[in-house]
Amino acid sequence: AEIISKLCTWYFDNESMQNELEAWANRNCRGFDVADEEYTLEQTALFNEFKSLFEGMMERYVEVEMGSDLATVYEAVERDLQSTTSFHSGHTLVLVINACTEFGAFHEMMTDAKEGFFCWGMPPLEDAETGEIGVE
Repeated sequence: AEIISKLCTWYFDNESMQNELEAWANRNCRGFDVADEEYTLEQTALFNEFKSLFEGMMERYVEVEMGSDLATVYEAVERDLQSTTSFHSGHTLVLVINACTEFGAFHEMMTDAKEGFFCWGMPPLEDAETGEIGVE
């Protein structure tokens, strides 16, 4: 669906968003460590703040740039999940959103940022021959 393709392109090609999220992570990463066995209330609060920041960016893009709403996006994703696993598909969008809103991935992103290697919301692997993503 076109709405999914546009949102995937926005996500993967958005240097401004990447820079803003990286600056946020660099400001807030000091309380994270790879040796953490339990997560603190401060980490949980920062996770919620990060999710709100990312979700707000996505919602603004969908509403302002695409003239749509998240309910329409979610409906398109649901339909698309049943029909394709191509890179610009509902599968990709679900994997990306889950990566951005799962605490373990967030904690890893923050420990990487603390070490000077900010990386977030990595795209799923795409099969070079078929153009499809690996889904389980």
